[in-house]
Amino acid sequence: MTAVISYFVSVLLFLPTYIGPEPNTGWLRLIYPFSDKEVCEQFVESDYEGIAQHFKSAIPIPAEIKEISCLTIEENMQRNLDIGHLPDAPSSGPQEIKPQTMSSKKHRDCVIPDTGSPFRGLTSGKGCF
Repeated sequence: MTAVISYFVSVLLFLPTYIGPEPNTGWLRLIYPFSDKEVCEQFVESDYEGIAQHFKSAIPIPAEIKEISCLTIEENMQRNLDIGHLPDAPSSGPQEIKPQTMSSKKHRDCVIPDTGSPFRGLTSGKGCF
């Protein structure tokens, strides 16, 4: 069986006014996977400003987009660990990710759960994109 590698639109977000125990920079990812990095990068290139605006408007405090990339879940997690974020809690079991194309999808509002960190929960699968 061949493993499928999925890529996600990932945003390096900087919260200039956040003061707390975790870093004020972090990598967030959208919930829809791409099965091909090149297709993901084409999507980012076609709507970079829309993606950036979506993330900034979904956060109730001032935010800056430092970078938008296409990363795997593992790359996203490693970059957050490198910044100084704590590892995510283990999941309750394996989760199936079904690749799909986002070319016809439009941005939708994100539901951001109230958590202790400004980054935790933003990509919890509750409505981003």
